[in-house]
Amino acid sequence: MPPAQLDRDFWFRAAKAVGRHASFILFGLVFVLLAAGAIKDRPGTGAMALTASLLLFMAVRLAYLGYRYVHDRDERLPTVQAFESGGLVLTFLYVVVAMTGGLASSFHPLVYLAIVILTAFHRPLIGAGLVAYAIAYEAGVTLSRGAFAENALVVGSHAAFIVAFGSLQGLLRRFNAVLERTKAHVQVKEILGRIEDDAKRFRLASATNPGASGAEHDRKQDLSTYFEIHEVLQDILRTLSLAHNAFTAAVLLFEESRRTLRVVDAYSSAASLRTDEFPADQGVLLGVVKTGEALRLALSQDGVGRLLYYRRPEPVRTFLAQPIKDGQRLVGILVVDRAEEKPFTDEETELAAVAARQVHRAMVNESLLRSLDKGQQEYFHLSEASKLLSRALDRTSVLNVSLAATHAIAAYDLGAVVMRRPTLNDYEIVAASPFEGNLVGMTFSGEQNLVDWVVRKNQSLVYGDFDDLPRRPVIFSPDERLRDLSSLLIVPLYVKADAAGAFVMASSQRHFFTADLQHIFQIIANQIAVRLENAEIYGRLEEMAVTDGLTGLHNKRFFTERLDEIISRAERYEHKLAMMVLDIDHFKRVNDTYGHPVGDRVLREVARVLRESMRKTDLVARFGGEEFIVLLDAADHGQAYSKAEELRDVVAGLEFDTDLGKFGVQASFGIAVFPDDTRVKDELLERADVALYQSKRLGRNRTTLYRDL
Repeated sequence: MPPAQLDRDFWFRAAKAVGRHASFILFGLVFVLLAAGAIKDRPGTGAMALTASLLLFMAVRLAYLGYRYVHDRDERLPTVQAFESGGLVLTFLYVVVAMTGGLASSFHPLVYLAIVILTAFHRPLIGAGLVAYAIAYEAGVTLSRGAFAENALVVGSHAAFIVAFGSLQGLLRRFNAVLERTKAHVQVKEILGRIEDDAKRFRLASATNPGASGAEHDRKQDLSTYFEIHEVLQDILRTLSLAHNAFTAAVLLFEESRRTLRVVDAYSSAASLRTDEFPADQGVLLGVVKTGEALRLALSQDGVGRLLYYRRPEPVRTFLAQPIKDGQRLVGILVVDRAEEKPFTDEETELAAVAARQVHRAMVNESLLRSLDKGQQEYFHLSEASKLLSRALDRTSVLNVSLAATHAIAAYDLGAVVMRRPTLNDYEIVAASPFEGNLVGMTFSGEQNLVDWVVRKNQSLVYGDFDDLPRRPVIFSPDERLRDLSSLLIVPLYVKADAAGAFVMASSQRHFFTADLQHIFQIIANQIAVRLENAEIYGRLEEMAVTDGLTGLHNKRFFTERLDEIISRAERYEHKLAMMVLDIDHFKRVNDTYGHPVGDRVLREVARVLRESMRKTDLVARFGGEEFIVLLDAADHGQAYSKAEELRDVVAGLEFDTDLGKFGVQASFGIAVFPDDTRVKDELLERADVALYQSKRLGRNRTTLYRDL
C-alpha cells in the first residue's frame, strides 16, 4: 500500500476514535479549564467564544444521543453512552454555574435536580459514577476561585448533598417496590382466602381447624376443590347459557350466618358482575331465599336495579332463579337472565333445575371425597403418633414424644401431662409444652379444678369458648397465669381401668378442638397411658438389671459400663480419678458363725455407709460377695487415702446384735489413681486390686496406695 494511502487510513482511524470519545475528551478539557479559572463569570472575548463553543457542542451531542435513544427504542442506553449523556448534562450545568458566580450561583440547585433525575433513570453503578463525577466538578469550580482551603467546608457540604440526592431516588424506588410487593401480597392473600372460603362452602362443610398440622394439606385441598368444581361449574353454566341464550348464567353461594350471597362462578357478557358479598334479604332474590322455590320474572327498566349481583344496571329483561339445596337447607342460587323480552318457558325452567341439581351433586361428591381424604389424614396422624410412642421406652421419652406428636397434629398453645399422686392426694405436672410459663414440676391440690373433675369422673372435658362461661374455669390451680386461652380439651389417662392422670391441651383460638381432633386425641391418650405404664415396668426392669438386689447399690455390670464414660470425661477435662476397692475382712467367718441372714445385714450396713458417705459425682457399686468398689471423681492419692481411712473407721465402728452376742467388722482398702498409676481402664482396676491384696497380706484393716508398692 502506498505511503500516502497509509497516512490517510491512519488519520481517518484517529479521527474516528476522537469522534467516538469526543465527549470524554471534552470532560477532561472542561475540568482543566474550570480548575485553571478559564471559565468564569465576566470572561474575556476569547474565553466567551470558547465557552459558547463548548456549550454548543454539548447541546448538539446531547440531542444526538437523545435521538438515538428514541429512534432505537432501547429500554436502556449502553453503559458508555449512558455515562456520556449524564456527564454531558452535569458538565453543561457546571459550566453555567462557573459563569454565574461559582458554587454560590443561583443555578447551582439545578445540579441537585439533575442528580435526582439521572440516578432515577440510570443503573445504580452509573448513578454512583455520576455522583462521583459531580463531586469532582464541585472541587474543580472551587479551584477556579483559587481558595480551595477556605471553601473546603462548602465543597464538603455540597458533596454530602449530592450523595444524599443521588441516594434519595434509589431509596424511594426501593420503598415503592416494598409497598408494591406488600400490596400484592395482601391482594394474593385476600384472593386465596376467598378461594378457600368458597372451597369450604362447595364442600358443604364448616371451616377446618386452622391449628391442625394438616392445615397446609387442607389449603392445598381447598385450592384443588375450588379449581375442580370451577371447571365443572363452567361447563354447566356454558351449556345453560347457550341453551337459554342468556346474558348471564351464574352460581351464587348463600352464607346463612351472615345472610349474604356472592357470585362464585359465572358465564356472562356483563362487565359489572359483583365479586363481593351482597345482602340476601334485598332485591329480587329475597323470594328465593325465603321460600326456597324457583323464581322467574319479566323485568322493567326500574326492576333491573334490583338484581344485586350486578354493580350497575345491565340490559336484562327476563330473569330466572333456581335454588341449590342440600336437603332442606339453601346453600346457593343458580341465576339465569337474558337481554331479550322473552319469558323463560317451563322447559327452560326445568333445564335450570336440572343444572342446579348438577351443581349440588358436584358439591356433594367433593364433600365425600374430602371426607375420605380426611379419614386418610386421621389414620396417618394416628399411625405416626403410634410409631413414635412405640419407640419410647422410658417415662421421659414417652412424655416428650406425647407432646411432640400431638402438637404436630394440632398446634395448640398449651399441652401438659398431669399425673395423680394418690399418697399425697394431689397432682403434679410432669411435662408441658410449648407454653411460656414454667409449669413442669408444679403441684396442685385435688380440689376445685377441671383436671380433678376429669380424673374423678373418668371422662373427657371440652370447652369451645371460655367467654361463653359465667366465670373463667380453673384448670390446675387458682394461682395459674393462663389468661390468653379460649378453648380447652382434657382427656383422662387410664392405667389399669383407672384414671391416673390427664392430658391437658388448650388454645387461644375459639372452638379449636373439633370433634375430629377430640376423637384423635382420645385414641392417642389411651396409647400414652399404656406407654407410661409400660415405661414404669421397663424402668423397674432396667433398675433391676443394674442394681444389686441385696444392698441397693449399683452392680458390677452398671459400674463397668459407666467406667469408660467417666474415664473419657476425665481425659477430656484432665482431672484425676481414684479407684477404691474394699473388702470386708473375714466375712466368711461371719457367715459361718452367725449365719447368712446376719451376713446379709452386714453387707447392707456397709453399703449404707458407702452410699451416705459418697458425693453425687462418685460411683459406688457392689462388685460381688463382700467386695465393694468406689470411683472417686476429681480425687488424687492424698484425698482418696483420707476418704478410705474415714470409711475404714466408720465400718470398724459398726456393731451388730445377734443371738450369739454383739460383734463388729473391719475392712481393707486398695487404691489406684488415674492417670498417675495408669491410663488404661482394666489396669486401673487390677492395680487397685493389687493394692487391696497388699493390705490383706499386711494384716488387714488398712489402706494401701498402689504407688507405695
